[in-house]
Amino acid sequence: MRGAPQIGTCWDIPPPIFTPGHRFNSSPKVACTKPHTAETVFVLKVSDPTVQAAKHWQDQCGTAASRYVGRTDYWYPVSPLAWLPSKKQVAAGASWVRCDVGFPRDWADVIGAKFDKTYEQSVRTYSAKDAATKHPADVRVCLQRDPQIFNQWFVPCGKPHRYEETGQFASLQGLNRYPPPSQLQHASSQCRDGLPANEQTPAFGVTAGWQPSEAFPGYIANLYGVCFLYRQDGTPLPPFT
Repeated sequence: MRGAPQIGTCWDIPPPIFTPGHRFNSSPKVACTKPHTAETVFVLKVSDPTVQAAKHWQDQCGTAASRYVGRTDYWYPVSPLAWLPSKKQVAAGASWVRCDVGFPRDWADVIGAKFDKTYEQSVRTYSAKDAATKHPADVRVCLQRDPQIFNQWFVPCGKPHRYEETGQFASLQGLNRYPPPSQLQHASSQCRDGLPANEQTPAFGVTAGWQPSEAFPGYIANLYGVCFLYRQDGTPLPPFT
């Protein structure tokens, strides 16, 4: 664990690093009150600091990142980032895997439609620890266009917006091919489940941002869509507080 960071360490990681294949990380530490793009949620000793070791812990990193942000009963878009020490640290004997949490900047990253593999994380000036309860408007997903339009930036939920994620999912189970739009639209009605009474009226519509067909594995699999709420007359939803 030579040189391993503490949980809660924040990092200023530049955008080019957030691509598959970048696992050795030498980005600088910064105070969490300063602009940063990631925060460490766990560090584990490994027998051999290889790319395969980092990949092995990716799923566990995702679970830990969500728990660190808080509200595990509600979906928030977080980026689990599993890193190895820098190559210089490895040469000096460091042998650990670090899991960071970041927050994606755009909808294509979240939905799996960023096929150019160029990822960016939002800049924060506060700790990600329990951010779901301390900064809820800042970590939710709000959009100005239909979520089936993948290439769009998030907009602040603390300002008027047209689409707001509800924290729930719609799903289609056991598919052997990507479904047609009519089937996706019908399944999106699942997004009404669990809405509060004041949003169960004809004034509000629901839709789902489904994983794109290009991301479908081509064998029997489940398909998920992030649920969104919007006003039927097209007027913006009020700021979330």
